Amino acid sequence: MNDLIDELAAFLRACWDETAQAAHDATGGPWWDEHPEERWGEQKDAAVASSEGTLAVLPYDKNGHLNAAHIARHDPDGILADVEAKRALLDDLLADPHTDVEDSFYSCPAAPGAVGPRAGGPCDPFECGRDERLERRLKLLVRPYRKREGFNSAWLEER
Repeated sequence: MNDLIDELAAFLRACWDETAQAAHDATGGPWWDEHPEERWGEQKDAAVASSEGTLAVLPYDKNGHLNAAHIARHDPDGILADVEAKRALLDDLLADPHTDVEDSFYSCPAAPGAVGPRAGGPCDPFECGRDERLERRLKLLVRPYRKREGFNSAWLEER
């Protein structure tokens, strides 16, 4: 791997650890939104609830009904499943091997089995491209975390 891939992977893992911890600390799910029946002219507040009771009341005049539905969709169980899926995706991406073929001339220099004068060198974008693909994909995954501490805006730049 290269330093940028290591940096991006570490940042993503830290973000997902934070998110998972917040979900663990929250009231257990499932969560749902409650919208009381209204008569003509009434404006009732919406709520987010769980099996433990009402979690939040959201005022009608502050888009309470829309916000309640949005918050309920971020139930801790769903967030934990999302984090687990993202961690599995990251592991799968990182496990993608460099091109390693029988004729070492055509193998990526970064491949574990590479031999010859280029062995141990950086990933060749023309023969393999694994690191370039991985960087591009990890940069896509970090985009939602641009407001998190430690985010590097250079990650959004194209090479």
